[in-house]
Amino acid sequence: VLAVFLFGLSAGTIVVRTLLSRGWAPNKLLAFAWLIGGAAVMASPYLFYRLTNGLSYLKGDGGWSSYSAQIIWLCAPTVLLPALLGGMVLPLLMELAGRRRVESSGRVLGSLLAINTAGSIAGSMVAAFVLPPLLGLWSSMVLCGAAMCFAGGWSLRGLVQPRRLSATSWVLCAMAILAPVWLNLSRLPRTRISANSGERLISLAE
Repeated sequence: VLAVFLFGLSAGTIVVRTLLSRGWAPNKLLAFAWLIGGAAVMASPYLFYRLTNGLSYLKGDGGWSSYSAQIIWLCAPTVLLPALLGGMVLPLLMELAGRRRVESSGRVLGSLLAINTAGSIAGSMVAAFVLPPLLGLWSSMVLCGAAMCFAGGWSLRGLVQPRRLSATSWVLCAMAILAPVWLNLSRLPRTRISANSGERLISLAE
């Protein structure tokens, strides 16, 4: 899983450099990465539930290679795609900052890397120890995806009307805020219980 995630982040930087070299606008690419990446994160709980047939355990009947292939197949839509799109964000921000900088490139690059490092540390702590106990794993993932979509909608400002949010941006921001309500995560089970086998849920902690 970690290998797929790191591969996705690395692939995101390659995609950015390729698209920029072909004349794509970095601000539009940034909005695209945020919006599609956020949608992929919000969809990942449902994809994971479907792909595992209701949270069933994966069976390594064919040995280690078969089990690894199943893991990669499961990670492709739920981990690889969000990681690839998320991996596009930092290099795009660097590109935009470099084009608009009024300071030295070293100071701009250092500031972006410092903010990214601080955010990575804080984000991992919050995602591991704060959000799951408060909201549950599924809702936490949808909240993160909604935040990415909100950032994407906000990054669209100025593309249509300078210094103002366009109507499309407002709609996207509203959709991101209301997404957890629309998705109704209460219908998505958080564990697999076989009532026919006499199993019953005593307690659940995330």
